[in-house]
Amino acid sequence: MKTYILVGETAVNHFLQNDFQELETAIDVITGDIISFDKETESITTLLDMLRGWNDFIELSANDIQEIKQNTNIEFDQN
Repeated sequence: MKTYILVGETAVNHFLQNDFQELETAIDVITGDIISFDKETESITTLLDMLRGWNDFIELSANDIQEIKQNTNIEFDQN
């Protein structure tokens, strides 16, 4: 099962303020990203490498992901 993590100060702030248009813009211009981590197949070292350089991040719940999908054109990987 994958865990999705929203990274980037601007992206996190827009998400917490429910400003989905600005969240999408932040991800489009690479001031934020959504990364996925599968604890069944990836090591914690891999997760730490993915988080390197990002100061702000939050784990997204299933409800958060659904809300982002409904309010943006952001795509989540299905693997």
